[in-house]
Amino acid sequence: MGRRRPQTRRRTGGPVTDRQTPQRPSDRPGANQSDLGSFNEATIIETIRQAGAISRVEIAERTGLTQQSVSRILRILLERGLLVENASERAERLGKPRTPVRLRAEAAHAVGALVDPELVTVVLTDLNGTVLHKQRLPIEHGTSPEALVETIAECTEEAVTASGIDRSTFLGTGVAAPGPITTDGQLLDLPLSREWRNVPLRAMLAERLDCPVVLEKDVAAAAVGERWIGGEDRGGDFVYLYVGTGIGSGL
Repeated sequence: MGRRRPQTRRRTGGPVTDRQTPQRPSDRPGANQSDLGSFNEATIIETIRQAGAISRVEIAERTGLTQQSVSRILRILLERGLLVENASERAERLGKPRTPVRLRAEAAHAVGALVDPELVTVVLTDLNGTVLHKQRLPIEHGTSPEALVETIAECTEEAVTASGIDRSTFLGTGVAAPGPITTDGQLLDLPLSREWRNVPLRAMLAERLDCPVVLEKDVAAAAVGERWIGGEDRGGDFVYLYVGTGIGSGL
């Protein structure tokens, strides 16, 4: 009797990709599972933002998503008005012209607030990160958390009104603050301010502004901002060093 050939079993315990694509350090790999739609959308939006304008084929190559997944998500983003298509470009090789897509800057806006022991800075940006409105106000010694929340809320309203944006495109507010911050958005200690101890800052702002609020430590937010602005040129590891009222770093 001849030997039986060993049977090959398919793995079913993890995700199976249909191809392997080399990833660059600046790329965020996507996932093709249907339950990760929002993650894949964010991955594609970030890829487009970094590139400026990019074709579907290039998006698939950079993210590791299948072209079918990329086309489906792009169709959704185009229908939502977050993207626009540029004129078709002929590829170097023969074949169908590629149609690059880019972010539609006016499709979404957000407010960013930096809380410093002596100053609060509020900016309004579009989807590309372009600053449309900026305001700085001094913080008086002894300012209460409630008073600062009201100041940020008033600056936010002024920014939205002065810029003339469509209010339906406003996504929310991001706040950067010094001092230890808990995962549930509680500011444990604001340097040089005795009044700020165990303040639920994120919850207070969300209630006052009636919009989503993200709270992050200032140096971590600054490092993310530098990475965001630098795009592909800052795709590797780096340390952000902040020297101001205090000294801090973000990795």
